[in-house]
Amino acid sequence: MASKADPKNDAKGDKKDAGAIKGLDDDVSAGKPLKLSSKDKKEFVVERKHAFISTLVKTSLENDDKAEEVPIPGVTGAILELVVNYMKEHKGVEPPIIEKPLRSKVMKDVCPHMWDADYIDKNGRDASAAVRP
Repeated sequence: MASKADPKNDAKGDKKDAGAIKGLDDDVSAGKPLKLSSKDKKEFVVERKHAFISTLVKTSLENDDKAEEVPIPGVTGAILELVVNYMKEHKGVEPPIIEKPLRSKVMKDVCPHMWDADYIDKNGRDASAAVRP
């Protein structure tokens, strides 16, 4: 007589955890686009899971996980564009912390990822000019 499949086991016979907590990657909405809008009404689209590298975005979506747009009112479009580029490069994964004190002012000498080093070296100068009123 064939035994019935146990509903507590999956097709491979592994135990299912009915109370398992789903992560961001398990969320159906994680791959959906999210629109970020700046104070000067510039809009940028990024994958929701990539945007979660930002604490501001993450906390903004805690109460409304179905939201399709997050306004970032304290940031200009030029700065938000830099932030979105960072989000897209890192795909929601925080890079390792850079050791301090810094051994050099040149980031390629202290930063483990070349993209980050170039980004900081280039945008550190550009961003400070864009922040000025």
